[in-house]
Amino acid sequence: MSNANEDRAHKILSRVNITTWATTVIALAAVVVSFWTGYETRRHNRLSVKPLLGIAGNTAPGPEYGLILSNDGAGPALVTGWKISYKNELMGEYQEGKQGLDNWNNIEMGWLKIREKLCIRPDLIACGSYNVIRSGQRYPIFWITQTDWNKELSKENRQEFSEALKQIKVEIDYESIYRERNTCVYEMTE
Repeated sequence: MSNANEDRAHKILSRVNITTWATTVIALAAVVVSFWTGYETRRHNRLSVKPLLGIAGNTAPGPEYGLILSNDGAGPALVTGWKISYKNELMGEYQEGKQGLDNWNNIEMGWLKIREKLCIRPDLIACGSYNVIRSGQRYPIFWITQTDWNKELSKENRQEFSEALKQIKVEIDYESIYRERNTCVYEMTE
C-alpha cells in the first residue's frame, strides 16, 4: 500500500512541478514581452517627433529667391548652434550656452556682413535666423522677394546673387525634443 501512496504522491508532485514551471516560464515570457513593448514604444515615440532639417538654394520662380530652411521631419527642431561662412570666412556664430549678450546677435550680424559684401543692393536682401523650426515649415534665411527679384534686379545682379549662394556655407546644430542631436549643413559643391 505504501508503494501505491508513493506513486500517487509522486504523480501529484510531478503535476505540481510541471504547473509551477509552466507558470514561471509564462510569467518570464510576459515580462520579456512587456520590456520589449516598452522599448519599441519609446523608439516609436522618438521617431514620431524626429526633426529633419534641410537647406536649399532657391533660384527658381517662387515667393522668394535665396536660401530656404525647411523641417521635413515629424517634430520640431530646437536649434543649439548656427555657423555661417562666406567664401570660407566665418561671418557669424551662435552657440547655445555660450556666454555673452551678443551671442544670438552674432548670427544676425553674420548675415548682414554677407549682405554688405555683395555688390547688389543689400537693402533688398532679407535675413533670418530661428531657434525653433516647426515640423513641415519652410523659412527663408537669406533671400530676395520675388517682386524685388523681377523689378529691382538686373540680369547681372540676379547672376551675382546666385553665385553668392554658392559661396555661403551654413551649419545648424539642432536637437529633437528628446535631446537627440543632429547637424544640417548647406554648402554648394561643384
